[in-house]
Amino acid sequence: MKPVRVLLVLSGVVLGFSALAVGLALTPAVQRWAVLRALQDRPELKVELATVSAGFSGATVTGFKAVHQGLPVRFERLEADFSPLAYLLGGHLRISRLTVTGLEVDASGVSRTKAEAAAAGAPAAAPGLLARVQLPFDLTLGDIRVEGRALLPADPGQAPVEATYTITGGKFSAGQEGQLQLDARLRHPSAKAGVNSLQAQAALRATLTPQRRFTKVGLTTLVDAEGPALTGTSQLKVGAEVYQSSTGENYEVTVSTLLQGQAENALIVRALLPAGTQRYEGEWALKARTAQLEPFALGSKLPDFDATGDGRFAFDASSFNFGLEGELQGRVSQLEILDPAWRAFGNLKVAADFDVSQQGGVVEVRRFKASLSGQQPVLQIHNTASLRFNLANRELLTNGAGTDALLSLNLQGLPLAWVRTFVRPVDISGGVVTGKLDLLRSTAGATESTLRGELRVNEITVVRDGRAWLDKAALETRIESTLTAGNVNVPRLELALRTPTGDEFAFTGRVSVLAGADAPVAIGGNFSLQTPKLLETWLPGAPVSAKGEIGLSLRGNLAEVQPGRIEVRQGPGRALLDATIAQSFKLDLTTHALQPQEPARPVARLLVGRLPLAAFGLTQPGAVLGGAVQQGDFEIGVSEGRIVARPLAPFRVTEISLTQNRQTMLTALALDAQPVVEYLGPGNLAVRSGETVIRGAQGPLVTLKTEVVQSPGRDTQAMATFNLEVPALVAQPLFAGAQAVNAGRASGEVRAALGSHSQIEARVTLNGLTLADSGQILPVANLGFRGEVHENGAVAIQAPLLLDNAGRRSDLNFALELSPLGRGYSVDGRVTGQQVELEDLLGVLAVFSSVAAPDSGDKPALNGTIPPDTVAAWSRFSGRLALDVKAVTRGQDWAMTGLTGDVAIEPTLLNLQKLEAAFSEKSRLTAKMELRFTGGPMPYRLNGDYALNEFDAGKLFRALEATKAPTVEGLFDVTGRFAGSGENPSRALDRVQGEFRFTSRQGIFRGLQRSAGKLSMSSKAVEFGASVLGSILGSDKAVKTAEKVAGQAYFVDQLAQSIGEFNYDLLSVKLSRDELLNMNLEDISLVSPEIRLNGRGSVSYVTGQPLLEQPLSASLSIATRGKVEQLFDKLRLLDSTKDELGYSRSKETVSIGGSLAKPDASAFFTRMATSKIADFLDMEN
Repeated sequence: MKPVRVLLVLSGVVLGFSALAVGLALTPAVQRWAVLRALQDRPELKVELATVSAGFSGATVTGFKAVHQGLPVRFERLEADFSPLAYLLGGHLRISRLTVTGLEVDASGVSRTKAEAAAAGAPAAAPGLLARVQLPFDLTLGDIRVEGRALLPADPGQAPVEATYTITGGKFSAGQEGQLQLDARLRHPSAKAGVNSLQAQAALRATLTPQRRFTKVGLTTLVDAEGPALTGTSQLKVGAEVYQSSTGENYEVTVSTLLQGQAENALIVRALLPAGTQRYEGEWALKARTAQLEPFALGSKLPDFDATGDGRFAFDASSFNFGLEGELQGRVSQLEILDPAWRAFGNLKVAADFDVSQQGGVVEVRRFKASLSGQQPVLQIHNTASLRFNLANRELLTNGAGTDALLSLNLQGLPLAWVRTFVRPVDISGGVVTGKLDLLRSTAGATESTLRGELRVNEITVVRDGRAWLDKAALETRIESTLTAGNVNVPRLELALRTPTGDEFAFTGRVSVLAGADAPVAIGGNFSLQTPKLLETWLPGAPVSAKGEIGLSLRGNLAEVQPGRIEVRQGPGRALLDATIAQSFKLDLTTHALQPQEPARPVARLLVGRLPLAAFGLTQPGAVLGGAVQQGDFEIGVSEGRIVARPLAPFRVTEISLTQNRQTMLTALALDAQPVVEYLGPGNLAVRSGETVIRGAQGPLVTLKTEVVQSPGRDTQAMATFNLEVPALVAQPLFAGAQAVNAGRASGEVRAALGSHSQIEARVTLNGLTLADSGQILPVANLGFRGEVHENGAVAIQAPLLLDNAGRRSDLNFALELSPLGRGYSVDGRVTGQQVELEDLLGVLAVFSSVAAPDSGDKPALNGTIPPDTVAAWSRFSGRLALDVKAVTRGQDWAMTGLTGDVAIEPTLLNLQKLEAAFSEKSRLTAKMELRFTGGPMPYRLNGDYALNEFDAGKLFRALEATKAPTVEGLFDVTGRFAGSGENPSRALDRVQGEFRFTSRQGIFRGLQRSAGKLSMSSKAVEFGASVLGSILGSDKAVKTAEKVAGQAYFVDQLAQSIGEFNYDLLSVKLSRDELLNMNLEDISLVSPEIRLNGRGSVSYVTGQPLLEQPLSASLSIATRGKVEQLFDKLRLLDSTKDELGYSRSKETVSIGGSLAKPDASAFFTRMATSKIADFLDMEN
């Protein structure tokens, strides 16, 4: 093959591949891939594209979505007609058409602070702006149209502001003026806003020369406000223009308004940059007020202000020299719109006259006069001579001043209420700050000056957490200082504080601040304190006095402390605190390394006298902590680089007590410990308590050791072991009413790792608990605990409980998981167990359960005496709690199986969706309940219902008291509904009312038995009858009559045996609970073959007593037939009538007292016997 043909073939192949490559490059899929691939190097920019299609005459992009720094931008379609060949061949960028539709920008999540900071950080115009701007190519820009909408940030708590806009225009080319026009409308999200929309029009004009430079750029913006609060036209005009003239570049910015046909200028700034220079010169004028600008804030309120001023300025961009002069006057009020705390400022007036410049690094204040006033004049400041300050050397140059006085500040009355705004959470109030400070020229040198003056404040009141620290105190300070070459020397600083009650604090000291990056700052002086009343809340009794001296210097991160001492005493002989710095030392404020002058000697010693615990403020509202530090003597030194504080004698606290809401919880306790603290630097700390013993009146209560270790880069480790003597613990008032024990101990340990993922584990063993009254040994109890707090705030808890009573075991496990959910937590809790012996569980709990002694007047609080909750107690939680216990028993006679429950938790609802249990194959319990928060005076509403079928009451009574025959034996069906309301959940439960129906068919009733342990009725009758009749009728007659009484008493005994225990066919009781929490037995009905009972009764509510042990009072009518009827007839107890079932009615009613667990009908039999004696007496007479 000839070389030419080979060359042609190769050229054809190359051209073919080139054509193929160009063809592929022009396919939309390849173009979309190429764009996305190029953007992968910008991880901060997330972009999605539907299609990209670009050719030799234009391009189309659809489905564009992008997110940059949290700002989402999208558009539906972009089309552009352009000529890439003109740009590539001739350097001319020609875009004949550009359209964008569906452009959306969502800036609602951008804070106003960030938006303002971005605007403030925009680049300023460079000197000679028009002269420096030259395009790198020829530009022709034809028609432009952009349509879109934006969401802008609004005030807190309001929906975003919606803006729709259209950008049109174009016609930019050499020698012509082009223009872009923006038309936009902003709408307020609230229909009730006084200003609900803004219509904005902005026009950008620019003229481009053939040399690719701009000779003129102008921007004009018109904003029209609309809304029901406005009448007439409300228009804001903002103009900015930059143009070249024969004198140089001209700059002009104007802001003006048109309100109800009245045109006003708010701001005018004009400047000129002469040709060939870099020094701007201009003038400014300000005349603005709230009414001008507030309509354009789109519903946002502005403080009420009115400001006017004018002046001139100059700025040299090459040297940064500047000059600014002018006058400014204004007033402002309603500053609470910006910050509610600023309400204290009230109406303010400001006036200023100034002439300030900088030349060669020296700032000169030729003229400065300012005043501030509120309801009264506040302050005035003015210079009496020209002030010059060298920025580089930080020197005040005074050699040019023609007078000794340089600057004067006169405080005529600065309200303390203004200070309150900046010192939260402390509340400071009182009078005003007055005084005068003068800056004077010193004769010692051209760079030395003197600051001299005094300040006074009267009636200072300081309150924190509702407690007054100072009340109407007076503060006075005097200062005289010298300023030399950046150095500040205060040879004398006096501070005096006095209160109306005679408290006095005085400080006399000195301060020195030297110039330089690493120059020292020295502070020293003496203080004294006399407080007859100031500290009596924490230290009641004799007046407290203190005195001391301090010496401290700071050089960079290094502090040097000189020897000193602080003494605090109460009265003439009671030392509270004595802190002594024995030698000078240096402390690195970064590493906290301490370097004493003599490392072998102690650095300091701290003696703590009889200091009340109340002075430390360790308690919560409603609690009072009593006791005092009896002995504390600590030595502080350095050992192997560690700062070590160790006791020279046991640390002792005595007479410890705790009162909560005026009820004594703990009393007469004492603590001995040997604490040691070791500190090696930030994040490196060890605290060990040593052998710590807490004693009560009966001897040691708790013996424990604790240790907390913090190491850099590791979680904080904590550990504690303890032994607790239970008899001594339950002797404390906190456990008043709990089951008394005379032996037993609790021992255990706690371990914790505290950090971003915190864990805590604990175990407690209760062993050898012995009841004091019966000598019964309670089960061994083992309680575990494990908790985790994850970095995201999630919490997981496990708490298993094991009981062992001579091989009889019980187990319960509590599990809880909390996960962050919005502003609250989701809850998943479970209580599970295989076997629970109720008597063992209640026996252990009774040792630590406090039951307040009943009060005769103790009834539920009246409505309104307790403040209602404003939100539900569980409002921050949602989720579920589940109960699943396989078996619950009490002895051998009573058992419950399959105890399950499910509680659904919502922010305003606790819903017990089910509670189920079985007592036998046929006996089951089902219950439902809900507690709802509805707000109002009684915000909690409780209601529910339950049903219990074929419940064996005999087994329950036998389990409660095995030595006594059950009051009732039989199978009961129980149904009921209940409801309650209250100010809090506890009150809603306490105030539950409802109706309950108990029904039983066939059983044994022993509710009419005489009390056990009493003499038989016949013996009592004979003895009583013989003694009484013997004195009235004579001995023979008495014996005869008594024998007749005894004969009748025989029938009484027979009756007691007949009705003391009998079988019934039907027993029903309707029970209700009233507002005083008493249980009313409204309908008692019993039917047996020979006895019928009907009546009413009540069970009186007693705080702290179980229902079955609360006082019972019942009155029953009794009707009989058969053998029992014959006994009633022999005893003359019948009234000769019969009821509808054929039972003979009795003249006597049956009165029953005692309790539901132990009913007592003995009053019925005693009344029967005494009435028979009276009958026989009447017969003998």
